[in-house]
Amino acid sequence: MIKLAAQVELGETQYGSRRRRGVHDAVVTIFEFIKLDEGWATTMVSMDIKGGFDNIDTDLLIQFLQARGASVDMCRWIH
Repeated sequence: MIKLAAQVELGETQYGSRRRRGVHDAVVTIFEFIKLDEGWATTMVSMDIKGGFDNIDTDLLIQFLQARGASVDMCRWIH
């Protein structure tokens, strides 16, 4: 099985679907941002949308993945 993370470049602040990246890493990143901006007002928004994959526009998702270099086989499998 080919993993999506192996096909597409995930940003440094992407923690889901990445090896050796978990909630602890996300929390450390948040605290680093807060420390860096010490003295500034800080706001954090976090979303975990239940059922998101049930309602996704697959054609748009495929275009997104192709633009980021996902293989034809991966796109076919996801579609």
